[in-house]
Amino acid sequence: MPDTLTLSPGITSEPRAVYHLKRSAVDQYKTRKGVTSDEEVWTALGLSRATFYRLLRGAHDICDCRARSIARRMGYPLNAAFERANRDA
Repeated sequence: MPDTLTLSPGITSEPRAVYHLKRSAVDQYKTRKGVTSDEEVWTALGLSRATFYRLLRGAHDICDCRARSIARRMGYPLNAAFERANRDA
């Protein structure tokens, strides 16, 4: 029985999306919640400091469901909180 986790020749897996967390969305979140620092934002979103800043730079591979979850916790749809980053950049 073949291994179901191995891809057939010529078939590639879809890489995870790379998203930039929009600074404007973070700033609007801070204003709406009365928060003054990024630390309060990443704590409220359940992120580590490193992950938060990687998301701002677009240097963190994140699956769509995780991005949607973060956007939902911020109170925004996905496209308002994140923008897709170009992998080649």
